[in-house]
Amino acid sequence: MNFDYKAYYEALEENIDHILVLSAQTKHALSRRYETIISLIGDDLQKGKVLDVGSAQGYLTVMLLSKKYDVISLDISPLRVIKVKDRAANRGLNPNCIAADALDLPFVNGSLDVIVAGEVLEHLTEPEKALNEFYRILKPKGILIVTVPNDEKISYQVCIHCHKLTPSSGHLHSFDDKKLTRVVEQAGFNVLRIKKVFNPLNSFPFIYKLFVPLPYPIWNIADTFLNKFIKFTKPRFLLIKAEKAT
Repeated sequence: MNFDYKAYYEALEENIDHILVLSAQTKHALSRRYETIISLIGDDLQKGKVLDVGSAQGYLTVMLLSKKYDVISLDISPLRVIKVKDRAANRGLNPNCIAADALDLPFVNGSLDVIVAGEVLEHLTEPEKALNEFYRILKPKGILIVTVPNDEKISYQVCIHCHKLTPSSGHLHSFDDKKLTRVVEQAGFNVLRIKKVFNPLNSFPFIYKLFVPLPYPIWNIADTFLNKFIKFTKPRFLLIKAEKAT
């Protein structure tokens, strides 16, 4: 696939305020995804340095910094990097931010303890290459957390400029649990856990009002119950925790 994805994401960020208007329900979904990521990492994060790949607006980076974790925030868009620094500075935080490509990461082999790639792989031209990069820069027994939309049905539209089919969301790949497990294992990782979160019923008005104030551990139990017993809906996010082999 031949296109300038770096220019695409820089243009996207320049216009993000006009494109991205998040509903309260979507903000709730993102918040719960971040909380799930932190819960999956657990004590692994306390022991070393974590790389937040594709940090976007920096919400997860700020959450991790607020919990006193040692975080490197990385995004392909230099403009996003500036915004993450500003967001963190407004909270009295000073993150280490880098503008770089997930397909060519500027780190030496075996230098990081934890990598989080939240909603990244589906955007990449070569997700397998990114996973190989993650494996390269993690220390032995290092932890990888990946999240993607769960079994997404990608919609397309005809681009007004190039007249070609273009994914509406900018997503190039769709992953279910089998496909995500396969590509992660092919990169050399041992999969430790797979988790699906945020049942769509979370966004129904009555349930939304009921679930929003719940602390994460209680919300997680409720969401797990919905995902197990409500079969006509599909969880929004798919997460995988994996470990680099020694």
